[in-house]
Amino acid sequence: MLSRAAHQMRVGWSVGLTGRHAVLRRGGLGLVGGVLLTVMILMAAVAPLITVAPNFQTAQILASPGGDHWLGTDHLGRDMFSRMVWGSRTTFLVAGLAVTLGVSVGTIAGLLSGYYRGGTDAVVQRVVDALIAFPGLVLAMAAIAAFSANKLTISLTVGFVLSPGVARIVRGATLATMSHDFIEAAVALGASNRRIMFQHVLPNVTAPIIVASTVLIGVGVLIESSLSFLGFGLPPPDPTWGQMLSGPGRVYMLSQPWLAVLPGIAITLTVLCANLFGDSLRDVLDPRLR
Repeated sequence: MLSRAAHQMRVGWSVGLTGRHAVLRRGGLGLVGGVLLTVMILMAAVAPLITVAPNFQTAQILASPGGDHWLGTDHLGRDMFSRMVWGSRTTFLVAGLAVTLGVSVGTIAGLLSGYYRGGTDAVVQRVVDALIAFPGLVLAMAAIAAFSANKLTISLTVGFVLSPGVARIVRGATLATMSHDFIEAAVALGASNRRIMFQHVLPNVTAPIIVASTVLIGVGVLIESSLSFLGFGLPPPDPTWGQMLSGPGRVYMLSQPWLAVLPGIAITLTVLCANLFGDSLRDVLDPRLR
């Protein structure tokens, strides 16, 4: 009996250590992703201090990377490093505003839907179903075409596209939280609906909201870049990664491939880092994965 118990304890320890090692491996990648994402955001914030103006033209046209221009120059002699950094300002600003709006609207809709259920849940979910069924990129293009293409319009449009997914996540977490005993205790003590929602339910659904917000940063960057690539983003001369990929990057792709490769790498790296960081946060915040 003792040997069997000891064996079970060793097996339990080994399984626990294996699970911890798996979480640490994912956490390590998430830490790298979070650090890289933070560095890119900081570089975008201090762009005027570390680069020249993005539209400053030099006599070196289509210069290769190296020397005075780390990432080369484009067809107008503009420094690619400066345009990449200044383009990240636009990309992160639009994506940040869009994620803030989408998460805020989605959280409120999902919280109301999961808490009140019944008719409120039916109405909210049918609206969410309709928005999810419609292609988000097409919806964003139609909205931007109807209004002017500026940072505020693009941010509002992308945030509106992101909100249905957040609403679904928050609704599911709210329904799970409503089944707990402390909610029944709060109702029995006569707590108001507002108090229960914002002091008991909302704090318990914060973890999935944080994870969704982190992952949606990459989604917002991808949607903004796609809109710029298709000509629905900010008009020139303001640089964006999608615009750089669509304009000179596509024209000079064969002779000067770095004009297309560099914006593509920036978009890919940003989306990858956001996803890795979001997965790591999920591992940390979800007790079922510990």
